[in-house]
Amino acid sequence: MFQSQAAQIFKVSTGIGVLATVLMMIAVPVLTPLIGSGFDEAQRAELFHFSWFYAPWALLCLPYYAAASAQKAQRNYNRVFSAELLIIASSIIFLVLVHDSAKQIPIAYAVGYGLGVLMLLPASALLFRKQTSSEDNLWGCFGSVFQLYAANQVGSLTSTADRYFQSHIPAGGIAAVNYAAQIINGLSGLLVFREIFVVPMSEVERRAEKLDRLIAGLLLLTVPITGFFIVWSHDIVAILFQRGRFDADATELTASILVVYSLALVPSVITSPFARMLTIMDRVRAMYVIYFSNMIGVFIFGYVFVMLLAWGATGVAWMVTLSSALTMTVTIFLLAREGVSPRWGTIARFAGLACCATFAAAEFSRLGTFVSLSWLRLLVAGASYFCIIAFAYFLARRPRSEEHTSELQSRLHLVCRLLLEKK
Repeated sequence: MFQSQAAQIFKVSTGIGVLATVLMMIAVPVLTPLIGSGFDEAQRAELFHFSWFYAPWALLCLPYYAAASAQKAQRNYNRVFSAELLIIASSIIFLVLVHDSAKQIPIAYAVGYGLGVLMLLPASALLFRKQTSSEDNLWGCFGSVFQLYAANQVGSLTSTADRYFQSHIPAGGIAAVNYAAQIINGLSGLLVFREIFVVPMSEVERRAEKLDRLIAGLLLLTVPITGFFIVWSHDIVAILFQRGRFDADATELTASILVVYSLALVPSVITSPFARMLTIMDRVRAMYVIYFSNMIGVFIFGYVFVMLLAWGATGVAWMVTLSSALTMTVTIFLLAREGVSPRWGTIARFAGLACCATFAAAEFSRLGTFVSLSWLRLLVAGASYFCIIAFAYFLARRPRSEEHTSELQSRLHLVCRLLLEKK
């Protein structure tokens, strides 16, 4: 039964992907005057032309995630992670071979997602599975899908507002913002492990305990990484991007933006499990409130930091960071209204441990500044930084009681296996 239902969802997702792509191509010329209000006519025309290169990627996204969800539901996490690695590797290889224009970036993503779909489909057998008579009615499932999709479109309005404010920052700022956002968004996706926690969290048994452990583990992971990116943002940007037309001035600007964007890691990562808990509990309407709160935050903070204070690209970074914090607060409030709330005392202790370890590691890692080569300096600093973090977590471990087997391991072991817990 599950495979047949998954096959139907995959086919519907493919259809929605086609429809969404068509709507995108219709909406771009209509929304271009709003999105690019700070652009001239030639730049707006180029924006519309550029959108066509995103069509293949848009077509493949939903089918890929439908196939990946079917694998996650069966706890085939390794297969999904392998597909994610294939997407990343194939996209990078494509860009290494063909990089004459920025238009090849979405084509590279399309190549990666296409290979990911081809990798997952044979194992899932989603295309040719026959529908059984007991599975004719999936309207409840599809109804939730369409409600979530409609809520997601509110998030699209947020993106429109974000692009509006970006169009009013000085030349070069948009590129710097997107470079920094690319680093943080990719890292955020990795830190939540592509939300594989959705499957164990959907089980009612020990759900509150799992949520506590999940939030604690995410904090133990995310806070030190945030600190590392703040302290070593300049070297990170220089190693990743400083070549060709990306000069030292671009590195300075992008690094300053990356520092602010790094502050958004914790709220964005922590919001994910809280929001998914609401969808697991079938509180789809709450997602509208979450998306609206994010949109309101973008409008308020964008107007203050970009339009009034004229902070340029840094103002956009503060807009995104503070909007993420507002969204996290609203999500936690909505979940608390449903009677679900983690043990904040325990969470605070883990957060305090992570912050203290991060501060100590940041000071110790500054010994790496004596190394002249940037890549070697970052390697030495990173090794010393995360060794201090691991040592601090090791010292802070506490034994678990026999009655609570969830507390038998050290906190370091908790970080290693927290998001892969199956029961």
